[in-house]
Amino acid sequence: MPRIDLLSLTSHLELALSCAPSSTIAALRDSDALKRRLAAVDLAEFLAERLGANLTTVRRAEEMPLPLGVGTAAM
Repeated sequence: MPRIDLLSLTSHLELALSCAPSSTIAALRDSDALKRRLAAVDLAEFLAERLGANLTTVRRAEEMPLPLGVGTAAM
C-alpha cells in the first residue's frame, strides 16, 4: 500500500469534509453507531477516489460490521 504524507492527507481530508453534504456531517455526530460508520465510509470512498485507490464496492450493512464493543450508544 502506498504511503501518503501527513500534509497531503490533511488537505484531502479537509476537502472531503468541506465537500460532504450536511447530512453526512450530521451523521458523523449521530448517536447511532451504524449511521456514523456509514458516514465514515462515504468520506473514505471519496478520499480513496481522490487518492486514486481502486476499491471494491461492498454491501455496507452486511459487509461493514461495527467494531467489537460498539453498539448504538454515542461514542
